[in-house]
Amino acid sequence: MLKPIAEAIDSQQFEVAEQLLKDLPAERRENPWVEFYEARLAEGKGDWSTAKQGYRQLLPSVNNPQLIAKLRQGLDRLAKAEEKQRQQEKAEQHLELEKIK
Repeated sequence: MLKPIAEAIDSQQFEVAEQLLKDLPAERRENPWVEFYEARLAEGKGDWSTAKQGYRQLLPSVNNPQLIAKLRQGLDRLAKAEEKQRQQEKAEQHLELEKIK
């Protein structure tokens, strides 16, 4: 049941992934993998703060090595994306300052 969600996220079909997550029975929603895919979906949609919060909340409560690795990879992707965004903003500010001069 979770594989179609992962595939939809990987192929950037976020609406499909969101609907699949909503359609899960209530008892399945407590699965840590479901929580991971919810955070992964938020990351894919560009909601980095929600994704980071989801990854960080889940990490201490999980003992599955595969899931732990995926959570750490998600946090690493977010950190790199945020750093890239900061560098881009600095470059844009530098260009603006050069134009003013």
